[in-house]
Amino acid sequence: MRIIGVSGGFGHEASATLIVDGKIELIVEEERLSRRKYAREEAATRSVLACLRRFDLAPRDLDALAISWDSSLDPSNDRMIAADRALAAARGELGLDDTPAFVFDHHRCHAVTGQYMSGTAERCVVVVMDGRGEHASTTVYLAGGGEDEDVVAASPLTASLGTLFAAVTTYCGFGYGGQGKTMGLAAFGTPRHDFPELSPDGLGFRCALPAPGDPTTGHRAVYRQWNDICAEVFGPPRRPALSLSDRLRPLRSGDFAPHHADAAASVQAMVEARIETLVRRLASEYPGLPVVLAGGVALNCSANGRLRRVLPDVDLRYLPIPQDAGVSVGAAVLAARRLGEATRLPAGPYQGLGWSDAELADLLRRYGIGHHEPPDLAAEVADRLLAGEVIGWFQGRAEVGPRALGHRSILASSLDAAVVDRLNLEIKQREAWRPFGPSLLPDAMDKWFPVADAPFMIEAHEVRDAAALPAVVHVDGTSRPHCVDDRVCSPRYVAVLEAMRRRTGHGVVLNTSFNIDGEPIVYTPDDALRTYFSSTLDGLALGPFLLHRSG
Repeated sequence: MRIIGVSGGFGHEASATLIVDGKIELIVEEERLSRRKYAREEAATRSVLACLRRFDLAPRDLDALAISWDSSLDPSNDRMIAADRALAAARGELGLDDTPAFVFDHHRCHAVTGQYMSGTAERCVVVVMDGRGEHASTTVYLAGGGEDEDVVAASPLTASLGTLFAAVTTYCGFGYGGQGKTMGLAAFGTPRHDFPELSPDGLGFRCALPAPGDPTTGHRAVYRQWNDICAEVFGPPRRPALSLSDRLRPLRSGDFAPHHADAAASVQAMVEARIETLVRRLASEYPGLPVVLAGGVALNCSANGRLRRVLPDVDLRYLPIPQDAGVSVGAAVLAARRLGEATRLPAGPYQGLGWSDAELADLLRRYGIGHHEPPDLAAEVADRLLAGEVIGWFQGRAEVGPRALGHRSILASSLDAAVVDRLNLEIKQREAWRPFGPSLLPDAMDKWFPVADAPFMIEAHEVRDAAALPAVVHVDGTSRPHCVDDRVCSPRYVAVLEAMRRRTGHGVVLNTSFNIDGEPIVYTPDDALRTYFSSTLDGLALGPFLLHRSG
């Protein structure tokens, strides 16, 4: 049986997932192919086409198309209606008009994605937290264990942690999708407001702000009120620079008034506290069950790390693609189940497209690009990193989700504090205060972090002996570790870490996403080459081949 699931029902993060005979074969995020970050207002056209082409399928070969939103549940939502129209046009363009279609609730798709992409086979609690679904902003499910998903609790659209965080992000002057910047800015501020209007309520949340009209109208009214509250409590919002030179210059922490950092710190502390309260209650209500965090709010690394510290006895599970780009997985799994077919858990986060060494060699030959094939690529890359170089890294199948996990990465030494400014200001061209995280092997985790495993770079933890790794420690003393799973990660990446360990004694490498600011992570070899040649990266490891500025 062949099934494709699609996401993008709320106007962003379209993707496609292909299941063949019960196996998740491919997950493709639309932004990686369109090269427009978050794929705003885009249907999953390129993603679906990539799935079909990679497996040499015709539209008639598909048994089902699975849709991860249900506009009938909120007919007033203009974004879902627009997504319906875009999908209808895409189906016509792709020849899928006659393919049977199944429609599923958005949060239910998140829950199934959470269970599958966290690798949780047994019965578990899944907490879905995002800006909104069709009719809820936080939904708690019982899932897994071979049973259907049961809704335990649901919070109204107005009581949305994701919407509050987005409003503060706007207040701080960041653009669409800038919540990660708000989280980073929080380390420079002091919490001084708890946003009491949004409070715990049983196994969810409630909001005391007025929300007139239909659910979508009320949701948007609350968003505007959060902006007003920020201005009243903290002071004027930050306005983007007007001059061209200032707009092109990467931001520094000094570009923000203290009250902007305080607003970021306040919403970060509030979100952490509310999530902790909810998870404590769930752990008490369902003792012994794993708790999976899904939805866009589950990208909050600081909150994820804090949960592990304050709730050490709770079996917390995270996933590499908790945001809306992941719900195509859940939709495809649900459609397969409806058609009587069980889906196996995927093996790790490397579920994107990949290119063989032979294909990479042919590409370099056709383009006439100079390169060499080192007898020991890992050793040469390690030596260059320790000499202060910054290397682009392209290997194997692409990771899914917003974090680079050693297949589409930029690598640098974790020992050199000076590399931080070079990476942020010169190479990635982004805010100077943005932090970096390390990749390391499992047997090194205990030396540097208070947790044994963190495979998806989605948890921030305090660093032991932070002074020894200055390039990968944020101003608050934390970092987002990527504990490399050598069972699924590129053997070449594992070899680099081992080579670094032989040279430094610890084998920790700075690992950041292979992109420049405003662009999605590179996906294809052409993306990698274009980014390399248009940046000041010192070298590029493309499969077994090394390109270098020195020739």
